[in-house]
Amino acid sequence: MGGPNHPLEFNAKEWGYSTDADVRQRAYWDVFSGAAGHVYGHHAIWQFWSPSKERINFPTMPWQAALQRPGATQMQHLRKLVQARPGFTPAPDLLDDPLEGADHLVAARGDGFALLYSPYGRPFSVKVSALGTPKLRATWWNPRTGQSEQQETITLAPSVSLHRFVCPAEGFGADWVLVLDDASKVFAPL
Repeated sequence: MGGPNHPLEFNAKEWGYSTDADVRQRAYWDVFSGAAGHVYGHHAIWQFWSPSKERINFPTMPWQAALQRPGATQMQHLRKLVQARPGFTPAPDLLDDPLEGADHLVAARGDGFALLYSPYGRPFSVKVSALGTPKLRATWWNPRTGQSEQQETITLAPSVSLHRFVCPAEGFGADWVLVLDDASKVFAPL
């Protein structure tokens, strides 16, 4: 995997480097939690390192090569998603159990939709009764590719308050966004 290849704790020898999964995790956590945006940086770009220059804290490649790392190119997918579902605010109340640490789930909602991010693809339950619609269109959106992977329509019984969702894959680097749209509304395609 390739992200910003930033030395973790500024100690590459002991801790290694961050990856594209680390970059996505922080970007989606930030934006879904209310940040106005997210800045991507690569350790080699910050110092414009090239083989003719002195290394500062072990950059892994020349800065020109770093411009095309997966962590950099995947930031366009977050922008695409935000533009397809604009005007959302943080909605931690939608999650039955937001989990903790690196597994921490985040949720946001707008007019007729909700966005839920699972950094490790762990299953989770959503308080669907808070969405106020009897029929949802659920789409699994892949932040690594910017593509919709699976879609289904869910009809909710009036007595249902929680619905459990299982991501298409699980583990480090298998992060997912669940997009829940009010099925009676028309939204931009993902």
